[in-house]
Amino acid sequence: MNDPLNDILESCVIVLRGSFNPAIFQPEWFLKHSIVSEEEIEGLTAEPNIKEIPEIGLKLEYGQSFFVTNDQAEINFKTFTMRTLRDKLEIISKDKNSYTLISNFLRKLFRILEETPLKAYGINFNEHYRFDENYDQIFNKFFSKNENLHSFFGQELTCGFTLKTKQANSILTFTMQPSDNLKDGVCLKANFHYDISESGVESLVNDFKNNFGLATEFFKQTISKNFGQIAEYVSQNGELKKCKP
Repeated sequence: MNDPLNDILESCVIVLRGSFNPAIFQPEWFLKHSIVSEEEIEGLTAEPNIKEIPEIGLKLEYGQSFFVTNDQAEINFKTFTMRTLRDKLEIISKDKNSYTLISNFLRKLFRILEETPLKAYGINFNEHYRFDENYDQIFNKFFSKNENLHSFFGQELTCGFTLKTKQANSILTFTMQPSDNLKDGVCLKANFHYDISESGVESLVNDFKNNFGLATEFFKQTISKNFGQIAEYVSQNGELKKCKP
């Protein structure tokens, strides 16, 4: 049976901590070093499509965008977005099909920037699902609310939890809480944290692809085996969608 999470797990944020030079991250630089394909940046330097709504004096611009300064850079590639500060670099996926491309992108990038001081990186998921069972039923699979909680906080009590453990070669912080985006839904957050060894960039280049695969699979298996059937989910663009059986 096909795991529905293979189709609906779209969003992932990868965060790297270290020391970066945002000013070098021009679209042409990535193309020059063959870090991305021409298709990934072709919309960045093109003139945006403009739609004007004169009735309300509104002008809308459509297209890929980027800005680069000495202290920050943001590049909206076709399949993912990269944001960089002096001490942090973020990669935000646009859909599940970008996972392999992101993995290859980071490996190519840091083969070139091999002297970059890196401290750690994290692989993050933040998902909103509604399951066949309601929120309290799902919570009760893991924990129970004792009378001390009720006596202190009242009977109408909704609880969540955060667990910290070692999984998928990482220090995993896993959180369950009520969803603000989905009625009676569940928000599930996972942060897979990896400290960079003394080998620095080499450690990232050699291990990231494997760790990315392990983290993604562990997150999917955790949901599939412990939370039941997904009925609805919030897609990357904020749209509420039904989950195919």
